[in-house]
Amino acid sequence: MRPEVRHLEAEAWRGSEQPVAGVELPGIDTDPPSQEEEEYLARVLWQNEREILAQAQDALTRIAAGTYGLCVHCGAPIGKERLDLLPHTPYCIDCARKAEAGELD
Repeated sequence: MRPEVRHLEAEAWRGSEQPVAGVELPGIDTDPPSQEEEEYLARVLWQNEREILAQAQDALTRIAAGTYGLCVHCGAPIGKERLDLLPHTPYCIDCARKAEAGELD
């Protein structure tokens, strides 16, 4: 895990071991994860990292081809704000929504 991610994770968990008196969190399992759960989470995270790496490599290919910043589906420009947040994204916001809904051809 990258150091900045470890730092953010540590900040998020700081103090979480301290239960708040009189407050129950329904549906929240406070038991430590089983080995099987940890392995599943590790596989999910690993797959996510592989997908992001593949998208980053594709973005580098688009940069070399001069098509970076254009939606690979419709050809429209991808908004600067979107590229700032997701520099590896291949889709404009409209096509990304369609892709998430399974509506792209």
